[in-house]
Amino acid sequence: MKTRLYQSPGSNGGNGGRERALSVLTAPEADPAREEKQTAVKKHEREIDDGLEENGSQPERPEKKRRSFARRVLSVAVTAAVVLGALALVVFHDRLNIDSLRRAISYISLRTDDSGRAEEFSYEGDAGNRFVTFKDGLLVASGTRLQLFSAGGKELYSGIVALDNPRTVASKTLAAAYDVGGGSLYALDGDKVVLELHLDSGLSIFSASVNDGGYLAVTCQENGYKGKVTVYNDKMGKAVDLLFSTRFVVDACVLPDCKTAAAVTIGQEEDRFESTVGFYSIASGKQTASLDIPDSLVLSLGNLDGSLCAVTETSIVIADENGEKTGEYGYSDRYLREFDLGGDGFASVVLSRYKAGTQAKLVTVDGKGNEIASLDTTEEILDISAAGRYVAVLYASRLVIYTKDMKEYARLEGTAGARSVLMRDDGTAMLVGYESARLYIP
Repeated sequence: MKTRLYQSPGSNGGNGGRERALSVLTAPEADPAREEKQTAVKKHEREIDDGLEENGSQPERPEKKRRSFARRVLSVAVTAAVVLGALALVVFHDRLNIDSLRRAISYISLRTDDSGRAEEFSYEGDAGNRFVTFKDGLLVASGTRLQLFSAGGKELYSGIVALDNPRTVASKTLAAAYDVGGGSLYALDGDKVVLELHLDSGLSIFSASVNDGGYLAVTCQENGYKGKVTVYNDKMGKAVDLLFSTRFVVDACVLPDCKTAAAVTIGQEEDRFESTVGFYSIASGKQTASLDIPDSLVLSLGNLDGSLCAVTETSIVIADENGEKTGEYGYSDRYLREFDLGGDGFASVVLSRYKAGTQAKLVTVDGKGNEIASLDTTEEILDISAAGRYVAVLYASRLVIYTKDMKEYARLEGTAGARSVLMRDDGTAMLVGYESARLYIP
């Protein structure tokens, strides 16, 4: 062992200027070859450290290479799955659409048989019962009771009513049951009644309608007038009373803008009845426009693709809020058997060349009055219903759901006992019988 004492250069022992560095080194005897090898190793380590600082990374290890390879394989697999999924959506678009996904999620806990029918649920049977789809469920109005069921048959609301001749209407936000020729109306916004209306003795309700904005229009008799239309806003407050003194008013609706109401009045010209649709400002109650529909009676008013739609004996007339006709689909050479305005941007009608018989033509019409598609049939049609992009047709022994292009989407055999069908916008349909109903899920 050697002990070395190092004295700093420039230390001359002078006062205040002396600096000393004492270093004690303990090491084996010097080996030139070994020292040269250690110097080379240290130099190599410094070069590696310098490289890591410049690149900001660690040298790649075998296990990291394996992980990187696995990630690349997974990325390729995911890309392939996305491409194949997109291809499947294109090829099987009619079957694999967003509605299929909605149904798979919404009805995952609902039991169905092999054909897609859920379990039946019951209500009080009556020939006068009326039904409408509301809040993804079924609203049933009888002479004495108003019930709302979920799609699976759970009773969500039940109330006592008095309706001699019940009718039902519904939108996405509001439903109403009323007594045609009577004086009572009940409006629901879900599982509770938000408006209960009872006219004075001797006065009758002609019709009622609701829109997606939650507005309600009630057409009824009024003492001293030939009719009245009362519009209620989305809070069920009275927005306006429209009184008619020269012509009878038979139907009304609120346009999608919730600023304009339309009402149908009937007049007689010589030996012919004529219909006029008047447009009224809800804010002021003043008439702003009118549209004459000669030589035909308006059977129903509604909204179609953002415009007013009037279904008459001979045509479907479409107009804007200014009373300007924007489209028309005529069928004066045929009899109108059935119609439905519930489709998303289209109307559905069943036409026939004969008053009786099973030969018929099912037609879908867009918001400009143009025919979208048609389908001829020789089977007896019991009922039709439209919602979303679908039209449900209940034949004597089966149910067929078509798209608005009249392409078959789903079919259910063995529907004996069903009196009517209610199409739903997710592609499901409610089969309604005398005292029970059940959901069909394609």
